[in-house]
Amino acid sequence: MARVGGTAILQSDIDPIVTKLLDLNKKQLQLDQLSPADRETARKILSQKAVEYVIDNKLTYEDARRTVPAENFKKIHDDVGDHFEKKVVPMWMKREGYASRAELEASLRAKGSSYEQEKRIFVEQYVADTWKKQSVKVSQEVTHEQLLEYYQEHIADFTHQAQARWEELVVRKAKHADPEEARFKLAEMGNRVLNGETFANVAKAESEGPTAASGGARDWTTQGALVSKVLDQVLFGLPVGQLSQIIEDNQGFYIVRVVERKEGGQTPFGDAHAEIRKKIREQRRETEEKAYVARLRAEIPIWTAFDSEHGGE
Repeated sequence: MARVGGTAILQSDIDPIVTKLLDLNKKQLQLDQLSPADRETARKILSQKAVEYVIDNKLTYEDARRTVPAENFKKIHDDVGDHFEKKVVPMWMKREGYASRAELEASLRAKGSSYEQEKRIFVEQYVADTWKKQSVKVSQEVTHEQLLEYYQEHIADFTHQAQARWEELVVRKAKHADPEEARFKLAEMGNRVLNGETFANVAKAESEGPTAASGGARDWTTQGALVSKVLDQVLFGLPVGQLSQIIEDNQGFYIVRVVERKEGGQTPFGDAHAEIRKKIREQRRETEEKAYVARLRAEIPIWTAFDSEHGGE
């Protein structure tokens, strides 16, 4: 599939990664609905991404191997391998529910991988990640001016809308020929809550909304997100814990109660210092790591099976 310097990247190195990517993106890609040809296209696209991912790791690993003295490199390699055997594998087996090493190995073979291959991938990945961190030097100093500039350029990230967690009793107009009958039914529901019945019990028994089964409970809702503007207006004006009057829109009648509300606003610059400093340092590291890998790509010969498709030799 590819070659980095004198090291080959085989199909067997790529297939387990592609399988994991397909599993992770199964819903998004709607794999069950794709034709065989489209499924093959999806696998090919993911294979190209997997090849590039493995190439970057191989480049860093090879840089470590050519830089670190051979004796030291072997010791690092052996130590990481021992860590895999003694720490990673037992946790892996416990997490996946494997009763024995044989069961783990059988599962890996079914997925097109093997125990030794997984160990090699882990060791190379660990060595590559550690070496990249040592090789990429990032300044930790962030000035006040840099913090302020980031804050001003990303002010939208520090601005948040009001949110409310709430409950609803609903009567749908479509279920009642007479609108007054629907309104009367909702009024009776509201009176039962006022007279001491729990909101959840009344909603489960009588509400016609999609939340009836959960006792009328609605999760956090951002101001302006509801289709019903009248409901939105009430939710962000009604005192917390107070039962609303009957609300009407095109779909039906509602009684709501706000359980909890977070007011909207903007995080002050002084409160955002730590988060901004962390983001700037992360951005710097990402930039430097990309530059580091780019330098390795320029120094170490690379070939992939996809080169001819992109005009390569």
